[in-house]
Amino acid sequence: DQVYTKMEILGKISGKEERATEIIDYVKKELQNIENKLKSVDETRKPSALFVWGPTKLDIAGSNSTGDSIIKMSGAINAASEIKEEHFVAKIEDVIKWDPEAILMWNINDLDPEDYYQDSQWSNVKAIKDKKVVELPHPFYCDLWTVKYIYSVNFMAKALYPDLFNEIDLEKIKTDMLKELYNVDFK
Repeated sequence: DQVYTKMEILGKISGKEERATEIIDYVKKELQNIENKLKSVDETRKPSALFVWGPTKLDIAGSNSTGDSIIKMSGAINAASEIKEEHFVAKIEDVIKWDPEAILMWNINDLDPEDYYQDSQWSNVKAIKDKKVVELPHPFYCDLWTVKYIYSVNFMAKALYPDLFNEIDLEKIKTDMLKELYNVDFK
């Protein structure tokens, strides 16, 4: 909602209210497509996930956060939902207790999924055992504070539900999104 409000304000300021509405409608339609696919997932079968901001493996999104929104829109449940902060540093003991089924990472320069797999402290966490640590691609395409967050949601939903989203072509979604938002063919 905050992203839509900002888009509406930008539309008013620039005299491009109709264009702002077009972009908001496009984003809502894309999110509805994801939501429609996720309707077939039983609420009790949704995986638990952590969203990691970095710079460390324990810099995590709580329930009052953009990361939490991305987790939910992607069809998962925030394993750290009891923490009501945007960004906090967890203890490894908490992560082990939460035992997330997936770890979803912001694009972090000095941290990647392999760092989790090689850290013995994390070896008993389900996401590590099942190789379910996923890092978002370049921030330009996944900006969580603009309407481009729809690419992040598509990316994470496909990582969480590869069978359900198997026909989704992430490269096409990215190209279509950029064309829709910037009116430029990025192929």
